[in-house]
Amino acid sequence: GTGGVDVVLLDLSLPDSQGMDTFLRAQAHAPDVPIIVLTGQDDEGLAMKTLKHGAQDFLDKAFVNGHLLVRALRHALERKQSAETLAHERHLLHSLLDSIPDRIYFKDAASRYLRVNRAMTRLFGLNDPAEAVGRTDFDYFDIAHAEAAYADEQDILRTREPLIIDNYREWAGHSPQYAQVDFHGVMVAPLLIGGQLVGAIAFMDRDPSRRFGADDLRQLNLFAPQAAIAIENARLYSETQA
Repeated sequence: GTGGVDVVLLDLSLPDSQGMDTFLRAQAHAPDVPIIVLTGQDDEGLAMKTLKHGAQDFLDKAFVNGHLLVRALRHALERKQSAETLAHERHLLHSLLDSIPDRIYFKDAASRYLRVNRAMTRLFGLNDPAEAVGRTDFDYFDIAHAEAAYADEQDILRTREPLIIDNYREWAGHSPQYAQVDFHGVMVAPLLIGGQLVGAIAFMDRDPSRRFGADDLRQLNLFAPQAAIAIENARLYSETQA
């Protein structure tokens, strides 16, 4: 037939394969298919080990019945679908951010970077956007600028009011490290999920003729919650792959 395999019920005690080797061989053959492990009463330690290596669930053969089996199959398929959705959203977020020439970053409530795009990565002299995750301005800028930026961001988070800078080079809080930068305007706004404050989002615009205004803030307020959810989903996806 042309149909694929949705889920695997795997007995770890096969005639030609035993224990963890059975699971690893099955997983290598079908890495994207959820596996439910069937174990004996004395195999709980082994079953827990398979969970750590990516099994969706395990069932004791001595106690499994139709109800438990159907429930385990349903949950395994739901988790697979959720993981695929998270992976898709993660891909869309990365593609969107990396296609934008302006510099964009997201920070959490402690002013740690959650995500930067490729343009911001180049500014930091990094090879991969992931290298910035968890770091702060204190890792990349002089102490005066880092302290000023932190204070501004915390004020934005406290008041939930955006910060708009029309000309960064003329701004009182600019950093000497940015003396030759090619961006002009800066807009920083609170990052919210369902009304809950989770951090801040910033855009650095390269067009000197542009001035951020009400329309930009409106668009940012529409984009920010979706981006925040996508970032959280990307984090959850990464955890499922760890």
